[in-house]
Amino acid sequence: MTPKGDRIDAKVGEPVTFIVQSDRAGGLHVHSSPEQTPEFVKGMSILEVVIDRPGLVEVEEHESGALIVQLEVR
Repeated sequence: MTPKGDRIDAKVGEPVTFIVQSDRAGGLHVHSSPEQTPEFVKGMSILEVVIDRPGLVEVEEHESGALIVQLEVR
């Protein structure tokens, strides 16, 4: 999985796009308020989330709990 826990800047209210290439279906776990759990399919998926509040938001692969990225939302 890449990136591996990198911290990336994001803006409140603007979409953050994830391009997911996976050998199985699954989901992301976005620790926002409220939490979001966009799902991806086997192969390539394009997912978008919008964060409504500033702060540090961790995004994990739901099944393994592996940290993918930290969004620094301002």
